[in-house]
Amino acid sequence: MFISGPAGQLESSFDQVEDSDGIAILCHPHPQYGGSMHDNVLSMLSAAFQRQAISSLKFNFRGVGESEGEYADGLGEVEDTLAITNWCRDQHQQAGIYLCGYSFGAIMALKALSQLRPQLGESSYLKGSVLVAPPVQMLSESPGIECPTLVILGADDMIVPLESASAQFEDCLVQVIQGADHFFFNHDQQIIKGTRDFIDGT
Repeated sequence: MFISGPAGQLESSFDQVEDSDGIAILCHPHPQYGGSMHDNVLSMLSAAFQRQAISSLKFNFRGVGESEGEYADGLGEVEDTLAITNWCRDQHQQAGIYLCGYSFGAIMALKALSQLRPQLGESSYLKGSVLVAPPVQMLSESPGIECPTLVILGADDMIVPLESASAQFEDCLVQVIQGADHFFFNHDQQIIKGTRDFIDGT
C-alpha cells in the first residue's frame, strides 16, 4: 500500500489486528546505510505489538524502496513520519497511536513527537513511544518527552553509548539488554517482552 507524503507516495505495510484499538507506527534505520521497513528490529516490535492486539504500520522513508522522493537529511523524514501519523488519525480515528523507531528511525519518531507535543494536552490519541537504540548525538537539545516512553539500549552498543543515552532519557523507562550491540542479534525475546510489558503499563 502507499500513503501520500510531502515528497510523494510512501511505501507502507499495515499489519492490522482484528478488533485492535491501537496502531504502532514503526520508523526504520538510516536510509543511507541500508535501512528500510523490512528491518529485523522493526519486525520484533511489530510482533510485540500484535501480541498485545495492536496493529502496526511500517513504512519506507522517501527515496527508500518504492517510496518517492529522495533522502532529506532527517528533516524530510520527520515530515514523512508526521504524514503517516496524520493518515492513521484520519483513517482510524478511535485508535491510540504508539510512535516508535529504531536507530535513525527512533530519532525521527522522537522529533515528530516534539512537533506533536502541543496536541498532547488536548488529546490522548498518542498512547506512547518505543525507541530502540536512539543515537543521541543526533539531538541538539533535550528531547522533552511528554508521553509514556520505553527506551531500549544495548549494553555493548558502539554507536549509541549507554551512559550518555541513559542520561538523556532519565525520565523514561529504560531497558538495557546485556550483551546486545546496536543490531540486537539474538535478542528478539528481550525486545518483545520489554515492549509487551511496557504496553501493558500504558
